[in-house]
Amino acid sequence: MGELSPQIHIPKCHRDQFGALLQAFGLKVPIATHELNMLYDCSGAHLEIVRTFIEDANLRGISTTSLPSETTDALVTILQRYLTESGFSGSDSETILAAAAICGQNIVAEEVACVSGADLPEVARSIETAMRWKLLEENLGGPRFRHEITRHYFERNHHSDRLRLHATYARCLQKMRPAEFGLHFNHLRKAGLIHDAGVAYCLWTIRSAVMHTVADLPALDWSAPSWQQAQYLGRTLNEILKAIDLYREGQYELAHKQLLAIDDAVPDQLMAERDGLMAMCLLQSLEQADRARAATLLEPWRDKLQQASDTWVRLMMSLMFAQIQLSQFSEARQLERGVLRRLQKYRLHDEGVRHLLNRFRAASCMLHANEIALPRTERLIEEMENLPVGERYIENNTYFVALTNASSLELTAGNYEKSARYAERALKLRGTASTSKFQSFVPALSNLLVAHALVRPSQIENIVSVYESTGKTRPEDEDNLLYRNNQASVLIMAGRFKQAKDMLTEDYLSMKMMPDCDGYFFYFTTQNLALTEYLTGNSENATALLDEACEREDDLLPDCVSYLVQRNLYIREIWEANAKLTLSEQNGLLTEKANIKGKIGPCWSFYGRMPLFTPIEIWSLM
Repeated sequence: MGELSPQIHIPKCHRDQFGALLQAFGLKVPIATHELNMLYDCSGAHLEIVRTFIEDANLRGISTTSLPSETTDALVTILQRYLTESGFSGSDSETILAAAAICGQNIVAEEVACVSGADLPEVARSIETAMRWKLLEENLGGPRFRHEITRHYFERNHHSDRLRLHATYARCLQKMRPAEFGLHFNHLRKAGLIHDAGVAYCLWTIRSAVMHTVADLPALDWSAPSWQQAQYLGRTLNEILKAIDLYREGQYELAHKQLLAIDDAVPDQLMAERDGLMAMCLLQSLEQADRARAATLLEPWRDKLQQASDTWVRLMMSLMFAQIQLSQFSEARQLERGVLRRLQKYRLHDEGVRHLLNRFRAASCMLHANEIALPRTERLIEEMENLPVGERYIENNTYFVALTNASSLELTAGNYEKSARYAERALKLRGTASTSKFQSFVPALSNLLVAHALVRPSQIENIVSVYESTGKTRPEDEDNLLYRNNQASVLIMAGRFKQAKDMLTEDYLSMKMMPDCDGYFFYFTTQNLALTEYLTGNSENATALLDEACEREDDLLPDCVSYLVQRNLYIREIWEANAKLTLSEQNGLLTEKANIKGKIGPCWSFYGRMPLFTPIEIWSLM
């Protein structure tokens, strides 16, 4: 490609000298300040554009009191005449700038290459040429059009090609910025691809519902004639949004039935959303068969969807959790690594991917030992606290998840005061946030109450009262089951052994009725039920329950299994040697054994005690 050069190249003047420059070039009429600034921004003080403007102003009498739109048209006309006379029009550089104009004010060379079909070196040369002509400027390390009018000129000048360029750019965005559904929608709509635009709008709406930013969405009238072919997408979207609301209300079976009403005659992306939400409902069950069904639903989408899209990340997050619940820990870690690497690939050019990456990092801490997960989570919290206010609003729910999970991690690390502070911050955020549809408060509240119980045992009766005031909880919901385990633990600390035993027995029998109950939940409940049996004089029952809990040790999470296995051995030795001990005496002997034989690791202060509390984390991305 031949290199273009402006006919006159003199260092440009400063903005405050520009008015004097126009007069020096012979401008005979006054010019308003806003028009002076607009011309300066459009032209970059390029002398040939200035000369052309002055000729038109003097010969045609451009009014300085004209409306902004008329001024814009006049400046576009001037710019067109100048570029035509100087030989820029019709060049390869103009074609590439037309493609760049479709992409927006800021220019990403890879996107321009994708839209124009040119190779990167050619795009780079054209950008360099346009910079010399002062059509572009450097902004925060990258090129951009000097003014929206300049971009508008190049977009308008290739009107006949505009539909094709918008369609091409939308496809490029789906590959290069897969989480930016709003951009996908806008460019598909401008390209006249109504059905594809409708799918993008559905995905955008679902993402906004999940991220709690629905207020930012433009309204779309599915009944309008232009959207007639896509009306069924609107109906599908409404079904999915209803299911999301039901899921957030804890009505998992109803949400699952709502999703089953969506048939398979919808685009793959919406099928994936349906399957992902159905899997999340199944993952709330305590039965391993339901977890396996969830994994079966999710696994086919691993390679089907555009990787790093919002939908794909949420589905892979749920698949990872299903693998954890099915004790497939090596597979879960491998999947986590794959997701993080793919998100990293897109994060620089896709703001939506950065938000996804934060959500994934906030929810994946349960896969790692406390020594790894805690510093990662605290770094994430610090990063989000340093975000601008507008971005912090988008990240509100992720921030809540990170604070809640930090409170859980500090709890297991034995840092009870820090755990309480994180939990308090999470609950305060949830209470003051503008949206009412927020992540569950149960994990944060539970972690807060446990931290207070451990650091202030003298106030245990007050903590019992708080638990009682929160109302009845449901054993079939996993967060609430763990919450009840902690409530029973507080009752044990308060000496209310019978009340704790009744609560634990109810949950124990409920899980026993399930064909293949989750071993993690069963283990914690059974351990504390064994303790109540021992404290009420039923040593034989207590030992039998310890044995039953031991059978589920393979189902424990990697971060706690070594502690709990050793703890169980110590408790057995203590109970076999002592038919009757108080809770305080048992904890004294447990500490003594650990000091002699070993505490296993830094989280022993939390796990190496009786009763056995449960830290609760949030895994869901919704």
